[in-house]
Amino acid sequence: MSNSFNLRIEIVGGRYCTGIPRWNFSHVSVPTWRFYWNPEPGAWIRSRGVTTKLVPEIAVLIPPNTPFSTGSVKPFDHLFAHFTLPEGCQAVENRVTILDAREILPPGIAGRLETFSGNQLRAALCAVVYAAFSLLPEDFVVYGRAVPDFSLFRRATKLLDGDPACASSCTELAAKCGTTVSTLHRQFIKAAGVPVRTWLLNRRMENASRMLLYENLSIKETADRLGYADRYHFSKVFKKYFGTSPALFRRSGGLPLP
Repeated sequence: MSNSFNLRIEIVGGRYCTGIPRWNFSHVSVPTWRFYWNPEPGAWIRSRGVTTKLVPEIAVLIPPNTPFSTGSVKPFDHLFAHFTLPEGCQAVENRVTILDAREILPPGIAGRLETFSGNQLRAALCAVVYAAFSLLPEDFVVYGRAVPDFSLFRRATKLLDGDPACASSCTELAAKCGTTVSTLHRQFIKAAGVPVRTWLLNRRMENASRMLLYENLSIKETADRLGYADRYHFSKVFKKYFGTSPALFRRSGGLPLP
């Protein structure tokens, strides 16, 4: 990695979950980095046409806005971290990276995950993610260097990050970005691998899960923040997307959502 910046990792979400019943998501593209490790088989991840079974020997690192799909064939246990890097620090290529988990998770961490307190788990996740980055090529992450020009895509993501309710349709988002729907659509396919409509839904549901779990907002407040007309419309969309209501999702502590 470039020596021109200090690698500062901020964990914004993470858990160790047991007995995950389902993990079936299609064409996901999210705003934060992801780290995944499963201590037993049962789930898979697909990106760029390649399907990888998540077995104990591997760990997965995913840069922001990388399109991928997930699935599971039986209940499974799962360690995940959602994290950010300093502003301006980015991956050269948006692709799923497979790493050797045996070099990242020492037995002292892997064997004690179920016993960790919240603070202990957060410290463990930081250590694991730093270890993952130590295995990457020098130029995997850059700071301030030119990368492929996805300016419209970045403008759209910045708008939604600043105000999740600023655009609820392709037409509205294109107008906010000062372009046409067709131009915006082409750039989203090129940058994220998914249509604008799919990306908008994924981003709204990602924000919804974060607000419900980590920001202590009510269902109505979450619906308002995301620009839904009322909590009933929001709950209907949320249940169709996640397979559970917002209330049940919150009570269960959430699934390890992509």
